Amino acid sequence: MQRATKKKIKLATASTALAFLLGAGGFEVYKSSEYERWKERLEKSESWMSGLTIGSENPALIWEYKPNSEFHDRQRKYRIRTNQYGFRERDLETKAKPTKVERIAVVGDSVALGFLSKEEDIFVRKMERLANEVDRPRRVEVLNFGIDGYNPIQIAELVRAQVCEFQPDTVVYVMCMNDFDVEDGSGEKIRFFRKPRSFLLAYIRDLLESWSGEDYHRYHFARHQAVVFKKVGEMREVLKRRGIEFRVAVVPAFYRMDESFESYVLADIHSQIVRRLRIEDIDVVDLLDAFKSTGDPPRTFGIDVWHLNDKGHSLVARELSSLLLTK
Repeated sequence: MQRATKKKIKLATASTALAFLLGAGGFEVYKSSEYERWKERLEKSESWMSGLTIGSENPALIWEYKPNSEFHDRQRKYRIRTNQYGFRERDLETKAKPTKVERIAVVGDSVALGFLSKEEDIFVRKMERLANEVDRPRRVEVLNFGIDGYNPIQIAELVRAQVCEFQPDTVVYVMCMNDFDVEDGSGEKIRFFRKPRSFLLAYIRDLLESWSGEDYHRYHFARHQAVVFKKVGEMREVLKRRGIEFRVAVVPAFYRMDESFESYVLADIHSQIVRRLRIEDIDVVDLLDAFKSTGDPPRTFGIDVWHLNDKGHSLVARELSSLLLTK
């Protein structure tokens, strides 16, 4: 009797496992086919993906921008124009730093890039103008190496593989709160250039996140802070070996419903970031303090929850140019 029962249990287990494997296989085939159709539509459209961004030969970067290219939004309110090296920056004669120039390199994601803003309005340009209003031994040149959707893993590789070639005196990593989403912070872009290894696992991961009920930023900070801090440390070490200064500037999220930064729900995470970086002797400025001191609600400074508007760019430019001038 016991032998028969064990046999039935084994048969039921094997049947369940087989059904799961067949179901999972069918799910993967369906999602893979759906993915290819989605990618083909994007490639044919006049989209951000097809108009400006290309796959990178460096597998750690995944994507980069086309050199000497332009992207306009549909309403043509702003454009992204790249130089000969594929960055939202003026054309440069060479990568070498000119004499009598203090060169600052800004790295980060779409916040550093100035996504949704005109070139002349982004904090990188305003920061440079403010810095040069003060008499200094050398002219200040601020270069923008922001790439939308980049996470700290990609940013660290960009610093190592490309930014150092431009001989900056200082590199400023502009960290925003979605940088801790190292899996899917770029949304469609990472899926476009890197097909998921398993659509089922990606689906389960998304379900777990939605079921957690946690704030998006808090959820990813808890799970990925170790890899982010590791990559920030790698940036510091790469730059230190070349005699280049390194700073981190932390930008808050701009929750649209909040009436002030006094009730900002991620203040404790900002404190943890600052404490962790200072323990590792990394120079960091928390821009939350500057935004809070204005007394204005977060929506005053952001186009959306992450991206700065003109007023936000102006505040960041003032804070960072002031910081650099006190070196």
